[in-house]
Amino acid sequence: MKSAWTILTLMIILLLPALLASCAGDDDDDNPGSNPGQTQDDDNDGADDDDDDDNNNDDDNNDNDTSPAEIWDALTPQGLPVDQVMGTSTQMYDGPDDNWYRDFEIPKLVEAGLFRLRASIDWPDVEPEQDQFTFAYSDPFVQLVIDAGLRFDGRLCYGVDWAAPDDNDSAIPPADFGDYAGHVAEHYCGVIDSWEIWNEENVKVFWQPEPDPQVFGDIMKAVFIAVHDACPDAKVVFGGLTPFEGNSLVGQGLYRFLDEVRAVHPDIGDYFDVMAIHPYTLGQTPTPEYALLFGDYEFWPSLPGQVRTARQRLADMGVPDKPIWATEYGWPSLLIGEQAQADFLVRGALLGLTEGVEAMDWYTFYDREPGSSTLPTEDYFGLYSWPDAEGGPQQKPVYRAARGLYRVLGDARYAGDLSAALSLPDSVYGLGFVNEQTGQIYLAAWDGRYKKTTSLTLPCPAATQSYEVLDEEGESVAQGGAVESLTLELTGQVTYVRFDLE
Repeated sequence: MKSAWTILTLMIILLLPALLASCAGDDDDDNPGSNPGQTQDDDNDGADDDDDDDNNNDDDNNDNDTSPAEIWDALTPQGLPVDQVMGTSTQMYDGPDDNWYRDFEIPKLVEAGLFRLRASIDWPDVEPEQDQFTFAYSDPFVQLVIDAGLRFDGRLCYGVDWAAPDDNDSAIPPADFGDYAGHVAEHYCGVIDSWEIWNEENVKVFWQPEPDPQVFGDIMKAVFIAVHDACPDAKVVFGGLTPFEGNSLVGQGLYRFLDEVRAVHPDIGDYFDVMAIHPYTLGQTPTPEYALLFGDYEFWPSLPGQVRTARQRLADMGVPDKPIWATEYGWPSLLIGEQAQADFLVRGALLGLTEGVEAMDWYTFYDREPGSSTLPTEDYFGLYSWPDAEGGPQQKPVYRAARGLYRVLGDARYAGDLSAALSLPDSVYGLGFVNEQTGQIYLAAWDGRYKKTTSLTLPCPAATQSYEVLDEEGESVAQGGAVESLTLELTGQVTYVRFDLE
């Protein structure tokens, strides 16, 4: 029998397309948008072109009051290069035997620049009996991943029969889990440098019989001490929280579990190095930019809004500067379509970068067999189709979009949001990136509104020698020499522009 939460989630998924279609695209003149300094313009889907002097800082319009060339001067590279942020959270086989699914997947991850691999070193495989440790199962897998040039982001979970009878995770002795974590961290020290503790421990699907802030906090403390004793430079990651907590629907906000752990462990902020979240949108259907509002209350934040929510929880804990990783994010293609899934992967990643997120792990690589999951959408998150279907795994547009992001921006770092400076409407974005090795400047731009487009006259950097416009998959659309401006038609698919400077 489905749980009440599963039924509610299914209802949300089925109703959301109609909801979004009815309320998408705010046309009020003075409604402040999600991008600072922007307002929605009723009559103009392009940049604001009213008659006021755009170079007069005393005017009261919403125009950019700087000269065109100056907007690029403010770009300041920050955070990690894109190819150090992007990764996957997959169900890849993690054992010692040959496996063609894995042999197919790993080179594809490398090709797409998804260099972070979130994978588990499960407790039952390492310590099947108390104090009897073996790495015969996991060593070949870890070596295969490292040899391929991927970064292994380790996850430690779940229970083991001798420590958690009757699948009661709350019965796990924290010292025993800490001992397991310490042995794994010591064995892989210098090979794996981060350990995420559990997965979505804030819902009963992954913590039986019910989420337990007291015990989870005890485990985090035991793990933190054991891992840092065994491998001082390793990072301990607070297990990725799902936003689909029951209390998120009754006005308590997302990622409430952090507050619940803090309530029983006021010092918990001292016992992890990184915070992990899974910023899925409501019903895993709306766009990454969409926030569901009831009056002034943000019932369900956008993807960047969820990052800000988590950061506020950390600030309340006294640790506002902890790095945040999205160790899962994604959209299933079943209801939104394969092209929208591709668009959302890129837009979600770019928006995460604007909030300083240091890991964006797409869930997942393969679709599942249709009809095999409790919710039908769960079968369609993959970059590739279900591999056992006739014809084998087929590449989906979302894979090509991930590869395009890597090919265009892989070595670049996010450098600033130019949306307001370009006088773009609400939910239309222009983000700047800089490749410090080559000196190239990039713009990634799109219209995140529902079925709308925007015409943008883009001023080029003053030192431009040549430019290239590329589509979401990284394919060249147009190129040329030194010009003062370009005209772009922005849609829901990301457009890239690369500028080669003097």
